[in-house]
Amino acid sequence: MTFEVALKAMKCGVRAKRTSWPKKYVALNRADEFMSNYLYMVNAAGDSMPWTPSQADLFANDWELIPIV
Repeated sequence: MTFEVALKAMKCGVRAKRTSWPKKYVALNRADEFMSNYLYMVNAAGDSMPWTPSQADLFANDWELIPIV
């Protein structure tokens, strides 16, 4: 799927990843009165950091959704 579709799903609380990322995913942190919305990536060790998609990520068609269990 495209990044556009993955982003719409992330706005609904779903996580997403590229097929080439075996143990990483991206999610959306929702805004509150102190912060605005931002994307963050969680790596294999469970560490999270703010994330900005590259042009390759934006135009990729290999995005997958990861249901929150």
